[in-house]
Amino acid sequence: MESAQYTQWEISEEFEMADTKRQWRPWEAGWWVKQLPGGRPALPFYLLFSVTSFLWIALLSMLLAKVTDLSKEVEHLEGIQGNGSMNSGRLEVLQVALSTLDNKHQTLKTKGSSCQPCPSTWRDFQGSCYFFSENKLTWSQARDDCVQKQAHLVIINNRDEQNFLTPTDILGYWIGLRKVQEGVHKWIDGTELGYTNWNFGEPNDSQGKENCVMMLHHGKWNDFTCEQSSDNWICEKRQIC
Repeated sequence: MESAQYTQWEISEEFEMADTKRQWRPWEAGWWVKQLPGGRPALPFYLLFSVTSFLWIALLSMLLAKVTDLSKEVEHLEGIQGNGSMNSGRLEVLQVALSTLDNKHQTLKTKGSSCQPCPSTWRDFQGSCYFFSENKLTWSQARDDCVQKQAHLVIINNRDEQNFLTPTDILGYWIGLRKVQEGVHKWIDGTELGYTNWNFGEPNDSQGKENCVMMLHHGKWNDFTCEQSSDNWICEKRQIC
């Protein structure tokens, strides 16, 4: 009987010791859950504390850097106030540089004025003079009128020039573009098309008779019958420099 009681106590003590050892095994999952009162997990608390500490340190570092920059700025301003002679010398240097730039600007203006101005009834743009007629002629008559003015029907090279030429009224204008063969248009000086501004569906060579090109009032190009005297025209010539 005594042997049985001893054996029972020995087994009970062995289970208690085993249970105690299990409570302190750090490799078992969930060991940290019991570290805080109330069953709250310890790991999230440590993470929150670490992140908060890092943010506070970063904020304090930024504030310290800002204070340092402000201090340097104050010292700089104080140095400027206490060194009037140095500022005066720097001002003289700036004035000389400004005077030099102004002289160069005046020189460029003088050189530019050496070009002959456009006639009073012509408009100037990027080194060319443009004449906008007030009456209507056929394409061939308009071409001849430009020749008499020592010019040619306008040749449009780019969008900037097109914007300058685009009329603001309801008139249409002949331009120096003409069909030389089916599907091929060239400028009056023989150069091929680069920039174009055709109206929608143009050129369509309606009835096979539209061999010349005119510019509509909104700037788009339209092929048209050369013999119709229903359009004004634009002449162009380069300024003489």
